[in-house]
Formats: sequence, structure tokens, C-alpha cells
Amino acid sequence: MALPSREEVRRQLVGLARGECEPEAVEGWAGDAMALAETDDPFSPEWDDVVWDALVLLSGAALETGPGLRLHGPIVYAAWLTDFDQSAAAGSEGHVV
Repeated sequence: MALPSREEVRRQLVGLARGECEPEAVEGWAGDAMALAETDDPFSPEWDDVVWDALVLLSGAALETGPGLRLHGPIVYAAWLTDFDQSAAAGSEGHVV
């Protein structure tokens, strides 16, 4: 399976930032996408650092600091979306964070 498209990743980020997606669902989606990626070779023509870096962030979307205490919330998710959009617009192959 290839990496998800930038559009697919952006939909997940938007859903989190707007509170329309459950963090656990997005976290699972990102983890599955990373596990099923056909390559983790950054020199592969199918590789996209912008997507991969966003998947890394999304794979921790539901982290908790304690029972029922989320590490991340809508403000952080919105910042991830902003960083993603800026990296994608710049045509960046670099890191999102």
C-alpha cells in the first residue's frame, strides 16, 4: 500500500481540528497507514516527507498524560494542520514539525 495522499492526510487533520473526528480513530488510521506503507525509504519516488511527518504526529493524536487527560487537543491539531498546509504549499520534502 502506498502512503496516503496529502489530501487524505489533510482531511484527517481538518477533522481533528474541527472536532469532527475521534482522535482514537485518526490515530488508528495513521498507524495503519504507516504499517502498511510499501516503503519507508525516503529516497523512493513514492516517498513524501510531508505526509510521513504528519502521519507520525497523527499516530499520537489520542495520547493521554493520565486517565482521561489528553496530551493534544483542538488547538494543537489546528497547529498541525497549519504546519502541514505550509509545508505542502512550499512543496516541501522536509519535516512538518
